[in-house]
Amino acid sequence: MPYPCELDLGHHDLSSNPMEKWESRSVYFLVHFIGGGPGHALYEVKIEGGKILGKSGGLLEPVCKLFDRTDPEVPMEYRLSATRFGSRSKLYLLQHEGSGSWWLRENSTRSRDAYKGCIFDTTSKKLMPFKMPTVKKDALLISAYGKLYHIAHPSSNMPDPSFEAYDPRPGSWTKLSTFPSYRISTPCRIVGYAVCYDCILTSITGHRTGNFWVYQVTLDQWKEVNIPSDTDLNDHYPFEGRAVVVGNTIYALSALGSIMAFSLIMEELADGSINYSLDKPLLLRGLRTLFLRDSECSPRTDYLVHLGGLNFCLLQTVRRDVTMQRVWITTFDIVSSGGRRRIRTLATTMRKVAMKGLGRFLLESGFSLECEDLEPKGKETMTTTSMIQPTDAPRLHKHEKATLKIIKRQIHKQKRKMMKPRSKRLAMMQKLFRPRRHRKEVKCDA
Repeated sequence: MPYPCELDLGHHDLSSNPMEKWESRSVYFLVHFIGGGPGHALYEVKIEGGKILGKSGGLLEPVCKLFDRTDPEVPMEYRLSATRFGSRSKLYLLQHEGSGSWWLRENSTRSRDAYKGCIFDTTSKKLMPFKMPTVKKDALLISAYGKLYHIAHPSSNMPDPSFEAYDPRPGSWTKLSTFPSYRISTPCRIVGYAVCYDCILTSITGHRTGNFWVYQVTLDQWKEVNIPSDTDLNDHYPFEGRAVVVGNTIYALSALGSIMAFSLIMEELADGSINYSLDKPLLLRGLRTLFLRDSECSPRTDYLVHLGGLNFCLLQTVRRDVTMQRVWITTFDIVSSGGRRRIRTLATTMRKVAMKGLGRFLLESGFSLECEDLEPKGKETMTTTSMIQPTDAPRLHKHEKATLKIIKRQIHKQKRKMMKPRSKRLAMMQKLFRPRRHRKEVKCDA
């Protein structure tokens, strides 16, 4: 069947959209090939004023190919973690040990210890070496508050150290507190994270749906995060990829591929400790993408890229075709209408990637070259957090205050219903015989 290459969004007035005033955006996305050639490659898409530049359905060429597996020094199977660090143009890449190499011949010269770390500069297109952490197990790489964090995915058989931080000033890795969930028996994966309020919020899948932990950067401590007890939340939590924090709201890609908004709530107790919880996510409606018009759009991989402010780019792909693999690209912003937030789709299109000599691929990460990764600190937190005072009881969040007000009102009504008949009659008599206040008539002279 023929596939549409671009969706007509003529009913939108892009001239009044704030994206019109932007400079052009360069969106890079990293893909992992399932084959025997390059392990990874980086692609680029240009966006200007919310419009995706280039020919609809056109062919995308890789900016660079990484880790050629035809080289004996490159492991045939490996995992890769990547993040920007130190500069918007520098992408840090760390190879990790894969789950196995069952297709390798016995006489293969490839070494399972030939894992490398490198830095790719998207401006100069140069590849530079980088010092690897102590352990090369499958892990996640996170850039937060001037340091690079390397955390292994939770499992019962974890190396030591399993969590390290790289400080660029001395140029060395430091061991950090072990993730408490390492005591579990079932392997898990950290599929998403958010950097905000001097914390790293991690979203974990595997051993329990909707499992969240917070790493307190300044205290080097882990704390579990509570989530609402709602069965419907299992369809949306955990979130995936690097979430975007704007003000007191976290925007992320849900497990089902929809865009959701939620908040991290912090309550400080009398002993100085902080309880963390997530509120119920708000699913944002209004996304119109060509991807949803495809009747065979699974299994999919996708990634949400921040373009600045409340503007985003959603990348989606499916591993199904033989010669060409399609990538759907959709730009949108989040607006308020009638007191409700919703998505306003700006443009959506499709590009193709030739798979000859490369193989099918998965989307792993993405970023905008012109946009910094937002990392709100403690002083920039939501108002309910900055106003927390040490008391005998925790200070309530605004939603909890509203709930408490409703409960008090219900209790007051219940007390009135339970009043004794004599008290009711007395109240009625007092109302009937209450002296009336006489208004004084003021005469105005002509």
